[in-house]
Amino acid sequence: MIKKFVRHISSLGTIFFSLVLALFTYLNGQEQLSIKLFLMILITTAIGLSIKFFYKKHRPDFDPKKRFDQIWPINKVVQVDEESFPSLHAARSAGLLVVLGSYFTGFYVQFFLAILTFAVCISRVYLKRHYIEDVAAGVILGLLVGFGVLFLI
Repeated sequence: MIKKFVRHISSLGTIFFSLVLALFTYLNGQEQLSIKLFLMILITTAIGLSIKFFYKKHRPDFDPKKRFDQIWPINKVVQVDEESFPSLHAARSAGLLVVLGSYFTGFYVQFFLAILTFAVCISRVYLKRHYIEDVAAGVILGLLVGFGVLFLI
């Protein structure tokens, strides 16, 4: 039961959740915020996947017997997605923290966003999908991209 709850917390760092949140802000009439969110998601994912493509580091739960033996292009995409460093869940969560935290300036809202980001980071380590250094690198990436997007737009 705890593992199921932790998976739900971890899902707050998925690209799907982030894109739905950005789409929701756009449909809610907050175009500037949605543009910042879309840019943050796009840049964070592009940089993170580029790092994973060149820096191969297996996940804690890596099992060579469960490798994907698929057609070449699909196999390469799956291999990049299965790399551990950096954690894109943590990066997107930290980026959401920065961008949404700049929009919602209330202390309690920002504190809540920080707690959710921390929970996503802990969930990735708990589920044995990342090491602590992967999550830390993801948070740094997300914070840098988040602040960069804020200053560019």
